Amino acid sequence: MDRRPALQLSDDEVDAFLREHGVGVLSLAADGDAYGLPISYGYDGDDRLICLQFADAPWSRKRDFVTTTRTASFTVFELRDDLRATSVVAQGPLSPVDDDEVPDALSALADNAVFTALDESGVPIEEADLRLFWLKPRTLTGRRFDPFGD
Repeated sequence: MDRRPALQLSDDEVDAFLREHGVGVLSLAADGDAYGLPISYGYDGDDRLICLQFADAPWSRKRDFVTTTRTASFTVFELRDDLRATSVVAQGPLSPVDDDEVPDALSALADNAVFTALDESGVPIEEADLRLFWLKPRTLTGRRFDPFGD
C-alpha cells in the first residue's frame, strides 16, 4: 500500500485545532522516569500559551514531577472513524501562573477546557490544592495523518 507522509499543519491550523479541543496528555519527567497524565487545558492563542489547572491531592505524583521537569511535552490528538488523525505537540517549560495573570489563565480555561473529573484521586475538588500553570511552548507543531492519501 502506498502511504503518504504525515502533513505538517500551518500555525493557523495548529491554533484552530487547539481551540477546538480541551483535553490532552501532559508528559513530565523525573530522574529518567516519565509520567503522562490526561489533563484539561485552555489555549491562549494570542500568546500561544497553554494553561493547565492542577487539582492535586496531598499524595499527587504531579507535585514531584512538575518540580523536576525541565521540558514538558503536551499532546492533543484526534483519531476519526475513517482513520484520519491530527495531532499537535507542544514542548516547553511549565511555570506557575502569576497573580496578575490569573484572569488571562481563567479566560483561556473558560474558552475550551473540558473538566473531566470532580475529584482528584478520591479527594473532593473543594479539598484539592488547585494550581494554575502555563506551558510556554518552545516548539508547537501539528501534523495530519491520512492513510488513504485523499
